[in-house]
Amino acid sequence: MPVYEKLKSLAITLPGVTPPVAAFVPFLRSGNLIFISGHIAKKGGQPWTGKLGADLTTAEGKEAARGIAIDLMGVLEAATGNLDSIRRIVKLLVLVNSSPTFNEQHLVANGASELLAEVFGDRGKHARSAFGAAQIPFGSCVEIELIAEVADGQSKPPGWQAAFANDAGTLSEKFTGLARVMSGKYDWKPAEGVRSVADVFNLIVKENGLLAGVLSGTPSTGASPAPITDPENMQEALKASYLNLQKAVAALSDNDLQAPVKLFGRDMTKQSALTLIFNDQHEHLGQSIAYARNNGVVPPWSK
Repeated sequence: MPVYEKLKSLAITLPGVTPPVAAFVPFLRSGNLIFISGHIAKKGGQPWTGKLGADLTTAEGKEAARGIAIDLMGVLEAATGNLDSIRRIVKLLVLVNSSPTFNEQHLVANGASELLAEVFGDRGKHARSAFGAAQIPFGSCVEIELIAEVADGQSKPPGWQAAFANDAGTLSEKFTGLARVMSGKYDWKPAEGVRSVADVFNLIVKENGLLAGVLSGTPSTGASPAPITDPENMQEALKASYLNLQKAVAALSDNDLQAPVKLFGRDMTKQSALTLIFNDQHEHLGQSIAYARNNGVVPPWSK
C-alpha cells in the first residue's frame, strides 16, 4: 500500500517542520541519505516531560515514541517532497529519560519502530539503538533521531524556504481551526494579567503582517488595525495573514534567507526572523491547545 494511503487509513496527519530552537538544522542530506535531528516527545504541543520508571509507564513511553515517529515522518516529507521516495528507514537512535532502575528502553522504542514498519512496510524495518539517559532537553521523556535512504534520481530536498512555507501552512490550518472551535470563548483568560484567547489570535495576525513586510522589504509603518472580536472575521483574518506570509516566503530563495533585516529593533537574517516568529507561534499554539483541552474544547488534531 502506498505510504499516503496507509497514513490515511491510520488517520495520521503529518505535521510541518518546527524550526529548531538551538544551533542546528532539522535535517541534512548527504548523497542518498537524510539525517533527521533528534525530536523530543510532545503532548498538547508542549514537551512531554517525565522519567520512565518514575513518572511514566512503559506504555506511556511507547505512546510518546510513536508520536515522535509521526513528527519525524513530517520532516522526512519536507526533506524529500514525497514519502514514497523513501527506499528504506536505515536507523533510529532512541534516548529514553530513565530512572536508575528502568530497563525497558527497548519496549519504549518499539512505539516508533512498529509505526514506521506499519507505514513503510519492509522499507520501514531498520537498525536501532535505544539508551537510557539521565536527562533529555526540556525534561522530555523520549528523544529520537532518524536516518533514511531515498531512491536514486530523487530531487534534492526543497530546503529552508520550502520548509518555512510548509510550516506557515500548518500554523494557518491549526490556528484557524482553533479560532473556529473557540468561537464564543474569545474572552477566556488562563489567569489575570495574561492574554485572552482573542488577544493571542490578534497577536498572530499582527506578527504575520509584520513578518511579511520585513521579508518583502516593505515593513508596515501605519497604525495597528483595530482588534478583531468576531469569530468569522478572526478566522478569515488568520487565513489571510498566513496566505500573505506564504507569498512573501515563496518569493525568497534559500540564499535570500541570509539577507539582513531588522525586526523588533534587532539586526538578524530573514531566516532568523522567520525562526523567531514561528517558534513564538508554535509556543502560543501549544499553550492554546492545552488551555482549550483543560476547558473541555478539543481540537480534532490534538485528540
